[in-house]
Amino acid sequence: TNDAKSVGMGLNYILNDNIEISYGNYYGKDVSTLGDNVWRLHNNALLKWTPTDQFYAVGIVDWTLQEDPDSEDNVWATFYTLITSYELAKSWEINGRYEYVTDNDEILINGAGIGFGQSIVSLSLNYNPIDNATIRIEPKWYGGPSTYSFSSETAFVLQGGLAIRIE
Repeated sequence: TNDAKSVGMGLNYILNDNIEISYGNYYGKDVSTLGDNVWRLHNNALLKWTPTDQFYAVGIVDWTLQEDPDSEDNVWATFYTLITSYELAKSWEINGRYEYVTDNDEILINGAGIGFGQSIVSLSLNYNPIDNATIRIEPKWYGGPSTYSFSSETAFVLQGGLAIRIE
């Protein structure tokens, strides 16, 4: 458990009916993938474009800067994400997602041994029977080292799931 205090902020600006911009961060002591207590600054920026009631696209950039407990240098990781969603009919939507993850110093994703760089592409079909529940089938393709691809640098995974939000 991390009992250390952190500080952060979140800003959100709605430019017009179609464009929303958000930024958030936190700074504080965190536990590294090696178990060390380190200072970490995490940032998140988001741009959402909603041209119609049925379609939206979101671009997200996450970047993390962390002290290296073994040197004077800082280490970093980045996540770039593009999400699209299209409402096919009432309760049905299709979502596309592309992510590119760079964690050369393994501060967030540990285990690759030589750093981590991966592309992830998915396309999901979602059924929302009620506002607080989603049933999803989601094929994903992983390019680069991952726990899904021990023998090569690519893998295909088919996922299904049920998500329920309780308020």
